[in-house]
Amino acid sequence: MTRPLWHKITLVIFWAILLWCVLYPFINLPKTSQTSINTIEAGYLDTTNALLKAGNEANFGVVFNEHEIQLVPNFSQGKPIPQFGQMTDVKSKKSTYFEYIGQMSERINQIIVIQRQFLISIQNKPSLSTAEQLAFNYLSHTYRVKNAPQPEMIERLLHRVAPIPTPLVQVQTANESGWGTSRFARKGYNFFGLWCYQTGCGFIPKQRIDGMNHEVARFDSLAKAMYRYKLNLNRNRAYRDMRDIRARQMSDDSFALSYAMIGGLKAYSERGDAYIDELRNMLEFNREFLHE
Repeated sequence: MTRPLWHKITLVIFWAILLWCVLYPFINLPKTSQTSINTIEAGYLDTTNALLKAGNEANFGVVFNEHEIQLVPNFSQGKPIPQFGQMTDVKSKKSTYFEYIGQMSERINQIIVIQRQFLISIQNKPSLSTAEQLAFNYLSHTYRVKNAPQPEMIERLLHRVAPIPTPLVQVQTANESGWGTSRFARKGYNFFGLWCYQTGCGFIPKQRIDGMNHEVARFDSLAKAMYRYKLNLNRNRAYRDMRDIRARQMSDDSFALSYAMIGGLKAYSERGDAYIDELRNMLEFNREFLHE
């Protein structure tokens, strides 16, 4: 007696399902990235440095699988520091100052954008190549993101690895450096009020409180100082509120974003709210000179 067609189809489906159940444990399926990854591998910094020496540092990076990622920026000195203290024309002084700071701010932002683009390029990859893993390890270490499942780490990194708008940088440095006239700015490229804690790492403040051991950091180029300043804002827990504001309002123009992000800089100065008000007033008053 001939079996009906539906009966034959049912048997085929049954045996197919049974065969799949038997073979499934032995099939080498692609691994997901939900497991914890080793972010700090022994010796990876030495490997990174070797790659950099073989790469093109003049372009601020090396190539990883057709994606250029900046690991260690090229901090060669550009233009010398203008003599801001000798400038008597206020408009000319402001224009020169904001141009000097603005150009370097944009240059360092370009480096940060390259880092961010790399993170976005690997965001949905189930596994990374050796070179990609090396770059990812370096950024995780640099931006102080602790070991966790890869998607979570990338999400945290993207919250930190983002440009600092140039108008904010221009007015904050003007405030911190007295428009480029402080000795820390003139002699050590520190327009940012950055501290360091190793003996001899910078300048000993004349009004340092007894018992404190910090120094005002000294740098050998504006590029290096600017990068350290932006790294500080992007990874220091004291400025998490600033980064939260940026994440919510990243689509704003640079002036509006700067105004909003200044509200997250209360921890930058002991003056607190008064410091924020002062920076915002400077931002509005000097808008015609700013990079937008």
